Formats: sequence, C-alpha cells, structure tokens
Amino acid sequence: MTLSKVTPFALMARDLAVIQSYARCEADEQEWLESAAAPLVLLDADGPERVAPEVAPGQSTLGFMLPYSPLHRLLLADWDRPLVMTSGNLSDEPQCTANDEAGERLAQIADLWLAHDREIVNRVDDSVLRIASGGVQLTRRARGYAPLSIRVKRLLPTVLALGGHLKNTVALSVGREVILTPHIGDLDNTLSVDVHRRAVDDFVSF
Repeated sequence: MTLSKVTPFALMARDLAVIQSYARCEADEQEWLESAAAPLVLLDADGPERVAPEVAPGQSTLGFMLPYSPLHRLLLADWDRPLVMTSGNLSDEPQCTANDEAGERLAQIADLWLAHDREIVNRVDDSVLRIASGGVQLTRRARGYAPLSIRVKRLLPTVLALGGHLKNTVALSVGREVILTPHIGDLDNTLSVDVHRRAVDDFVSF
C-alpha cells in the first residue's frame, strides 16, 4: 500500500504512553483523548520517537486518537507504536460501507482485509480537534459530536442549509437547536453527491 505524500494520516495508539513517545500531550489534551467522544487530537510532534516522514509530510503536528472500540483494543494490544488509521475510501470519495463494495473499490490499495458481518448504517469520519490559545477548536465535527445538536440562544426559523461544494456538511435549524450531519467532504463525484442527498433526505424526514 502506498502512503500519501501530501495528506497527513491519522494515528491510533494503544495508550497515552505510546502517544507521548511521539508527541507532547498536555493534561487538557489527554482529557479530550480519553473523553467519550474519543476525537482525533492534533498534538505537537516533539516526542523522542519519530513516525515515518510519509505519515505527516511537512507537518509539525500529529493527529492521535485512542482505541474507541473493542476491536481496536484487540488489534493494538501488543503494539507499542502507533498504527495509521485512515478511512476505507479512495481520495475524495465517501467511505465504503459494505464488504463487497470495499473489495471492489479498494482492491488496488489494500493488501489484506479484516471483514465483519455487522452492517454499517451511516458513514462517519473521525472528529478532529486541537487545543489553541482561544480554547478548543473542533476542525471536523463527526464521530462523537454529530448529529448531536448545537444549542443557540435565540429561536431560529426552520432552515435546511446544504453546505458548500468543498468540505461539505448539512445543517438543520429547529427552534433553538442546530443539527449538523457528520463531515461529508467534497462533492466532486457522484458517490459523494449520493451521500449528500441521503443526508438531506434524513433531515427532511426528521
């Protein structure tokens, strides 16, 4: 499998000790890593160990997350270094959600397969956040945070916002709640447009 030379990859580590071998992780960042939402947290890459340069080319930060499923814990139990965890999709396409679909669309980039008979109902990316001087910045609102609503101060009309062409997310305002879909991505192909339409249909039926 060929690693990207442009886009940094997400990393998953067995525990905080492994993360701290590769990145500086402050107390507030640890809290977010260990939270129920288990987001990907961007950390300064100044630990004593280094990842391969192809993992995060030209980056001073690394995106780390901890295991958030029993399967992850089983896979990482004997690993004292991080593993790259990236979505099951080609660049700019939505994730595969069925074993047959993955076998067809990802045949040229995957060497081995770990399949499951549990159906994936909704595509969800990993949420991404970082701690900055102004507080927490959620740069991608997805698993663990969407479709949870955002509470606003004033009563809003019911509005469906379809999002932009790039980095797309759909939003629906109802009363004092704004409900966001997980990150959909760029609408440059028919597969992504189909995911977008499904998100809109789900909101309309809500």
